[in-house]
Amino acid sequence: MRFTTTTTLSTLSLFVALPTLSTATPCKANEVGVGYTYVTNGQTPQGAGVLWIQPTIFATDCGILSSSHKSHYCDMGWDDPSGIVACDKDRKATGVVLNGRHYGNCYTPASWICAAWLWGKASAEMCCIRDV
Repeated sequence: MRFTTTTTLSTLSLFVALPTLSTATPCKANEVGVGYTYVTNGQTPQGAGVLWIQPTIFATDCGILSSSHKSHYCDMGWDDPSGIVACDKDRKATGVVLNGRHYGNCYTPASWICAAWLWGKASAEMCCIRDV
C-alpha cells in the first residue's frame, strides 16, 4: 500500500511530538480493546500511517486477532501484506496502540522507540511503551 506525502508527514509529526520515554513495561498477551493499527509500507520503513481503528486482540507471537479478520502473522519480511500489523525483520510488531497503550519493540534508550518504528530497526521483545 502506498501512502501520500501528506499522510507520511502527518504521521512523522505525530511521532516527533511524542514525549521522551524513560521506561518500558512488558506487554500482556491477549488484551482486547479498540486500537489504532500502524503499518509501514515495506519499501520505505520510515513511512508509516494509521489505517483504521478496530477491535483488536494483541498476541505475543506477532499476530493480531480481531472480530473481522483472521490471525495475521509477521512472516513476510518487513510487513504483513494484510496491512493488519507491521513487523520488523525479526517478526516483531512495530506499532500498535491498544487499550490506551503504545506497543512496540523494546529499544535502548527508550526515548529512541519512535526512531525504531520510523526506521524499522530490529530489536528485542514486545513491550508497552507508554499510556495514551
